Order: sequence, then structure tokens, then C-alpha cells
Amino acid sequence: MSIPQQTLDQIQERVDIVEVVSAHLPLKRAGRNFRALCPFHHEKTPSFMVSPDKQIFHCFGCGEGGDVFRFLMKVERVEFLDAVRSLAEKVGVPLPKRDDASERSSESGPLYEANALARAYYRQCLLGKEGETARRYFTQRGLREETQSAFQLGVAPTAPTGFLTYARTKGFSENVLLRAGLVLKGEDGRLRDRFRHRLIFPITNVKGRVLGFGGRILDQGEPKYLNSPETEIYSKGRELYGLTLSGKWIREKEVAIVVEGYMDLITLFQEGVQPVVSPLGTSFTREQARLLKRYASEVVVVFDPDQAGEAASLRGLDLLLEEELSVRVVTLPEVDPDDFVREKGSEAFWKEVDRAKPLIPYRLDRLASKISLKTPEGKAKACKEILPSIAKIGNAVLRSEYVRELGERLSLKEGDLLSELKKIKEPVWGREKETPAPRAYTPPPPAEAMLLRLLLIDEMWIPFVKERLDADELSDGRTQKILKTLYERSEKGEKTGVARLAKELTEILGGGFFSEFLGESLDSLDKEKALTDCILKVKTTQKIQRLEQLEDEIRQAERSKEEGRLKALMKEFLAVKRGVGVTQKTEERT
Repeated sequence: MSIPQQTLDQIQERVDIVEVVSAHLPLKRAGRNFRALCPFHHEKTPSFMVSPDKQIFHCFGCGEGGDVFRFLMKVERVEFLDAVRSLAEKVGVPLPKRDDASERSSESGPLYEANALARAYYRQCLLGKEGETARRYFTQRGLREETQSAFQLGVAPTAPTGFLTYARTKGFSENVLLRAGLVLKGEDGRLRDRFRHRLIFPITNVKGRVLGFGGRILDQGEPKYLNSPETEIYSKGRELYGLTLSGKWIREKEVAIVVEGYMDLITLFQEGVQPVVSPLGTSFTREQARLLKRYASEVVVVFDPDQAGEAASLRGLDLLLEEELSVRVVTLPEVDPDDFVREKGSEAFWKEVDRAKPLIPYRLDRLASKISLKTPEGKAKACKEILPSIAKIGNAVLRSEYVRELGERLSLKEGDLLSELKKIKEPVWGREKETPAPRAYTPPPPAEAMLLRLLLIDEMWIPFVKERLDADELSDGRTQKILKTLYERSEKGEKTGVARLAKELTEILGGGFFSEFLGESLDSLDKEKALTDCILKVKTTQKIQRLEQLEDEIRQAERSKEEGRLKALMKEFLAVKRGVGVTQKTEERT
């Protein structure tokens, strides 16, 4: 679907990039701009800036930058059209009717549509005759109908090609269904539904789009749980189950409660424990940790009584510490979270959350239950396991407190523990300088960059420059393209400005160019004089480059003894040189 430029301009006029960014990051005022830790690379010192005046963002660490559409695309991992739709809905700008043919031809659009169709199909199966056993199961587990509806729970029937047949009637190709992970090909070459005779739990992103599914066997059988494979739109290490519904509650309380299973999460949510998510795996990934950090400052992990996956989970929790999230752990007394909250209520569960132990003391207690911490070997083992986690804590006060507590528990000198801590390879807090993501931006020549900056800030000067400078006179091919675009849009009466041309600026110059607009203000600058100076500098640079080129051609003509050509080159050389002299004198006067 093509969105007219006029509609995009309308959205940008109504939307406030500060409001959009602050819904994902905690912003702090920094002069005329706002500052935050960059969500696109790991950093401890804020280098991510948002300009309310220019309606752009830029990270001085990794070089990422752009307009509000670009931010939403990056932070929510959606395509351009999805970002436009989201913002259009937010500010009440109507979009053109969807062109189903073009929508299906986009790279990932068909996969989203196939998953949406599958969710509706499985949901309908649950409500029909095939869903009787599944409905009985959900009722036995205490899930009310409104809860089942909120999480869009469903059931996959036993028939091997039930969904496949249905999807074909809706015009979906086998290739799309395979790419979405909804069907699979057997050894005999025939296609079959991936999910059969299973409870279905749709997995959605923060915008509610279906990425994949989790399936639990209805009766006995293996595997007990079957999940969608990694696809072009779904990676389990990047998502958190339940965040679509629980996100606002997590942000409100600034705490995220983490449980392991689908049913644990759904039951807790139903019974009044709403800020709850599940990591869709045995341990956290860095992307999940950063995703949680956008919503909460504290994470409370609730382990099932069956501790089979606890070791892997505990390793993953170190990533939360690296992202400067506070981590505490709840261990329920011999009962799963969903059973606990159904039997004792949400108030009792919240009391357990209040009693949760910080991660480091919890790990020490776990070690003490397995080995003696009084023997030299036990102390060494405890230090080996605990110190690497302490090293990942960015807060110096908290880190020092944990070292002190570890020393008291192990009867070791705090100084000795600090010495061991320093030996750990590259602790987060010990780096003199963080290594940002590689910067791909190569700046244009200063005069050309300043010229573009002035024109993108104030479009009224475009005709002034166009009368005096041809875009081809610029030495950098990238700035030539941008200046030509400014001239063309100005001729058509279209608005320009840095936010409206952010897409072109990003594609041609790279996100690093946005740093030009977050430095010193140009409000007090004499625009006419500054632009005149830039034009003269560009023209001088062009003539100097031509002189250097003529010098090479003259030497070649002398070597080949081409008298006629040599005479013509010398004549042009003197003319250009006189022109350079005139230009330089003009520059000195101005």
C-alpha cells in the first residue's frame, strides 16, 4: 500500500516524537533536547538524543537516527507501513484503503496475515464441536471465558490437514504457510498441519500482531509442548509472552513478574497479578532484557517447584543485571504459580513478591543448600559462581554492598574479594570506554553539510540557493542528491524540513547526519551570509579540484608533445585560476 506524501506530512504535523519515544524510554531534559540511554546498543552513558524542535532522534554512540517513523520501526521491529498505521491511528489521520494485492506482495505481510488467519481458525475450533475437550480443560484449570477471549486461546483439531485446507480456500499459498511455520512437509513430501490435537496459545508482539504459536498436547503424548519455529517474523529470543496485555501494567508498577509457563501467566493475569510475562524459553536473552528495560526497573522471577531449568534461568538473569535492572527471586512452597494464586488469591501472591530475595543472596542460599560454605573448596566455588554476576552490576553502591555481604557469608576479607573481582575479564563497570556499535557515517564536506543543514531547518532559503548554485557543483554525490530533492520538492510546493526528508537522509547520508541538527542552534545566525559563504566555498572547492585535474592533463600533454591540446589546457587553467582568485577575495570580503 502506497501512502501519499501529504498524508505522511499530516501525521508528522500532529505527532510529537518526544511523546512517542517517552512511551518506550525514560527521557530527561538536556537543554532544548531530551536524552536517554540508547535502546539500539549497550551503553552506560546516555548518548541518545531527541529534538522536539526538529522532530528527530540521533544516537551519538551508534549513529542511528531519523524521524518518528524510523524510531518506531527500529524499537518495535516493524516495517514502515506498520509504523505509519500505528501513528496514524494515534493522531487520527485516515489512511487510504488497503490494497490487498500490494499488501500480500510485501516481504513479511503474508506471514502476519497467515498467522492472523490461523489464530481465528484455532479460536473458532475452540468455540465449536472440536473444542469440547479443550474447553473442559480450560474450565478445570479455572480460566473464565473472558480470559480465554482476551488471550485468544484456541485448539488445533486432530485432522492432519484441517488448517491447511482452510488456508488454501482463503487463497494462501503453500510457500507462505511453510514460511510461517504453520505447516510442515513430511518424509513422504506431503504437507500437514504443524499443530494437531493441541491447545493453542497465540504469541503476539507489543502491537498485538501474531508472530507464532505455542501448542500443548491435549492428552498424553510427546512432545508435551510444541512451538512455532524461528521464522522471518518470529524469534523466541526477541519476544516476551503476555507483554501485549501486561505492558501497561508493568509500566505502571515499574516491575515485571516473570513466570515460565503459558498457564501460569494467564491465571496470574486473570486473578489480578497483571504485570506478568514469560520469556518463551529456559533463560533470558539480551534482547529480552532490553525489551523489559523499556517497561520496568525491577524484575521478580518466580520459579516453579520443579527446578530442572533453574540453572539455565539463573545464568540468563545476569543479562538483566547488565542492563541495570534490579532482580529478585520468588520460590513458591511446592506449588505452581497458577495453583498458588487460585488456592490462596492474588493478595497472598503479592506478599510472596514482597518477600522475594535479591538475586545474589538467593544464589548464595542455593549454594549453601548444596555445598558447605565453610570449607576452602566451598568458598572458592561460591566466589567462582557469584563474583562474575556481581561484576556485571553497574551500580557501584549495590556492587559494593553485595561484595560486603559475600565476605560476611564466607568469612572472607572484603579487600581479597575486590582483588578477585578485578581479575574477572572486562567487568561492565571496569571499562574505561564503552565500545559502541560501528559508526557507518562518513560526513560530507563541512560547507555542503552546513548548506543542507540551513536549508533543512528553513525551507524559505531554497530558492535563494537555487538561483546561485547548481546541485551538480557539490563535490559529494550524496549531498548532490539531497539538494536536487530539495529543489524538486520546493518547485512542487511541497514541504521539506529535516523530519520530512528523514527517510531520504537516512538512505543517502546515513543516520549519523542527524547529529548536525542536535548541536549548536543556528537561530541567531545570519542565514543569508552563512548560505552565501557556503556557496562560495563550494564553488571555490570545485574550481580547485578542476585546477588539480588540469595540472595532471597538462603534464600528460607535455609528455606526449600535443601542442594544440597543451595550449587549450593552459588557457583554461589560467581562466580557472583567475576565477579562484576572485572567489577567494570575495570570501575574504564577506
